[in-house]
Amino acid sequence: MMAAIVGNTSIVVNVMMVDPVLARVTDAVARGDEPEAGLKQIVLYLAISNLLGTILAQAIFEPVAWGLMLLTRWVA
Repeated sequence: MMAAIVGNTSIVVNVMMVDPVLARVTDAVARGDEPEAGLKQIVLYLAISNLLGTILAQAIFEPVAWGLMLLTRWVA
């Protein structure tokens, strides 16, 4: 259940924060107002941030999961 909440929240945040900026830059590149390198740079940064976010989530959630496991064993 928690995975669905976190996943859907991330989709909503992505649609509200990232998509409008990316759409504006994409339109500017298509019109020729901005260089294509700027769009490629944004896409690269998005890919890197997704990778780093996944690694950070694992670094946070793994110890928390172990702690909860130890807590439930201690309580039970």
